[in-house]
Parts: sequence; C-alpha cells; structure tokens
Amino acid sequence: MSNTVVIDLGSQTIRFGLSGNQLPSIYYIHFDDIEIVEKLNQNKTVQRRSNPMSRGKVIDWEELQDIFEEVFDSFKNIYYDDILKGASVLVTHPLNTQTNFPFLMEQILFEYFGVSNVCLKPQPLMALIQSNKTSGYVVQSGSEITQIACYNQMRLEPGSCQNVDIGGIDITKDFNQRFHQHLYDIDTDKKKELFFIPKELQNEGVDITSLPYQHVCYSSNKGQVIDIGNERFYSTEILFKGKTSITSALTKSICTVSKKNKVLRDICVCGGNSFIHGFIERIQHNADSVQNNFFRTYSINTLHESFIGANIYAGLPSFKYQLFSISKYEEEGTYVFY
Repeated sequence: MSNTVVIDLGSQTIRFGLSGNQLPSIYYIHFDDIEIVEKLNQNKTVQRRSNPMSRGKVIDWEELQDIFEEVFDSFKNIYYDDILKGASVLVTHPLNTQTNFPFLMEQILFEYFGVSNVCLKPQPLMALIQSNKTSGYVVQSGSEITQIACYNQMRLEPGSCQNVDIGGIDITKDFNQRFHQHLYDIDTDKKKELFFIPKELQNEGVDITSLPYQHVCYSSNKGQVIDIGNERFYSTEILFKGKTSITSALTKSICTVSKKNKVLRDICVCGGNSFIHGFIERIQHNADSVQNNFFRTYSINTLHESFIGANIYAGLPSFKYQLFSISKYEEEGTYVFY
C-alpha cells in the first residue's frame, strides 16, 4: 500500500500527517529553545531543542533530520511498521527557501529514509488550493515571515513573489518593549483578543478616539495583569510600516502583475496573523490604494491552510506527474517542480 506523507515546514510549527487526514497527526512547535510535541491521542511533551528553522529557512539540517526520524518512528506506532515502504513525501516550504534546499531535502528523504518519491511545493500555492481556487494572490502571514505571491492556474506569476521577514513574533517583540515583558511569542488566540489593526494608522500621533475597544487586559502566566490602551493598535503596525513591510511587498507584487494581467483580482489572506481583528480589512485597504474597488479579499479560517491544501493537492490526478522518484534522483541528481 502506497502512502503520501505530508510535511508542512513552518518557521515555528512543523506539521506531519498522511494525505487523506484533514488535520496533522504530529506537531512540532518551537518557542526559542523549547520544543512542544503534540501527537495524535497523546499528551504533549516539552523538551529543550533549538528550532531548525528561522525566518522560513532551514538553519540546522541535522536537527531537522532528527525530527523527521522521530516522526517517522512515531508513524510506525500510530499506523503500521512499513509505512514508508513505497511512500511519497510532499513537503510544503516557504517561498524564500535557500537555493540548496531542494538538494538537501531530497538527499535526506531519499538517501537516509529511503522514500520512493518526493514533491516540494510552496506554501502559498497550497493555501490557495485549500481555498478551492487555482488563481489569485496569496498573503500568508505567520509567526516569522509573510509570503506574498500571485498564481495563474497554479503557475507563479513572474515577479509576484515577495517575502518579508516579519510576522507574529515581531508583534510580540514590540509588545515586550512597550510593557517590559520577556515573552517569546503571544499565541494566536491572545493576539486576536489583545490587538486590533485599523485600516490606516500612519503614526502614533494620529487621533484614534473613534477606533473600537480602547482598553483590554493581558494576564501573564505569573499573574501580572497589564492594562493595554492605545498600544493594541500600535504593536501590530510593525507589520505594515516601512520599506520591508506587508504594505510595501503587496504593492510591489500587485504593480508587477497588473502590468501584464488585468484579470487576477482575488486575494487569499491566511496565516496566524490573519486572525487579528482588522488584518483582512487592512489588506483590502492596501490593495485599494493601488487599484481602487478592483480587488476582493477573502480569508481562510484555519491555522493549517498549507497542510490541508497539500492534502487536497496529493489527491489530484495530476499529483503523480509532479513526483520526483528515487530512480531519477540516482540518475540525474536533484530536481524540483514549482
């Protein structure tokens, strides 16, 4: 029996599962030097381990290989012993992956684990597929990076790919500076509760008295209660201000594509930061500032958009033509489909 193992390679969370399962079987979540492992129908385990990923790039291949080995051993216990026999592996990856990524990933999967086929696909495309579309823009904003790309029938529009090394941990960093805290990251649910993103907030001197929910409270694990006022509008501005921001990257992507393609108008907004109140409206506002009343934004209400999209993709009849086999790897060396 042939399986497709799905690996969703995030900067903070790495998700593992089998195609056909809507949710991952195993999660590896990293906070600084702390690793939280969640396995199907088992209690969480916490251990000290450095994150092999940083800002969408693999920085420790040996550590990543160790995680893969642990996961595949767990799969044998969860499912059956020879689960990797004849298996294909679909890896979703960030757009800003380093140039040696395909070679090193395929080398590990083929030579160390002996899988039969490998397929590498960018996360924004998988998120787009999860939204039941094959064309349009994607703004995927996660814990450490924001990825922006435009696809036309699953083909990347040249020049549309924009990556910004900014995400949820940067919101937390700003929060820490304002309130003298030492948090590594604030989880998605708390960000949704604490912060609000207005459509436009150019500087901290602007009148925000008309904005909603002026005061909220943050309760730390140590019992400290922090009253948050206008800061709930300012901490999230780190995502949208300056040359290396979502605003700047989205403008560049739209301007590059719109010169050649006047049809693509849907913008899929996803990732953990999209759950913050006002995020989607801010993206719509930014798009309207480039071309008013043309773009249509919509959101994906899940934190597993790339993983679910990869599951859908693995079930398509065309998936088998995207696989790179171990025999071709041995004959020709590394290869990757985009």
